[in-house]
Amino acid sequence: MPGQSLAPLPEGRPGAQRSIPPLPAGIPILPGKIRKPAKQVSGCLIVFLAVFGVFGLLWLYVWYSDYRNDKENQRNADDDRRVLQALTPLMVAHAPKGTRIPVTLSDGPRILQVEFTIVHHERKPVQTCVWLTVFNLKTGLRDTPRVPCIPRLAYAIKQ
Repeated sequence: MPGQSLAPLPEGRPGAQRSIPPLPAGIPILPGKIRKPAKQVSGCLIVFLAVFGVFGLLWLYVWYSDYRNDKENQRNADDDRRVLQALTPLMVAHAPKGTRIPVTLSDGPRILQVEFTIVHHERKPVQTCVWLTVFNLKTGLRDTPRVPCIPRLAYAIKQ
C-alpha cells in the first residue's frame, strides 16, 4: 500500500516502529475474544492410556500367536493327510523297504522312502506305523522324518 504511513506506537512503550499498516477507513475495530488456554491432560489419564495400550499390544501378540499356530497345525494336518493318502495303497500292496513315492506337501514336492514299519496289535483297531525318510527335491537333503500310522493294516517290514 504505497503512500500510507505506518501507525506510530502508543506513547510510553519502547520498541521499533510498527510494521503493520493501519486498517482502511470504514472498518470498525471490534473487541476480540480472548482464547482460553488449552486444557492439559492429567497424568493419571496418560498412565491409564499407556497401561491400556500395553495390555492391548499384549492381547494382540497372544491372538496372533494363536492364529499362527492354528495355521501351522492345519498345514501339518493337511500334509499328514496327503502322506497317508499316498502311503496307504503302497503299504496295502506290501511294498518292500526302500520303496520311494513322490508326494506334494505344502512346502513343495517331496520323495518319501519307506524305512521300516511296526505293527501295534494292542491298539484297537490294529495299526501299522511307517517310518519314512523324506527327501526335499529342491535341496536334495533329508527333511524331518514322519511316522504316519495306517489303521486296520498289519504289515511289518523288518529293519
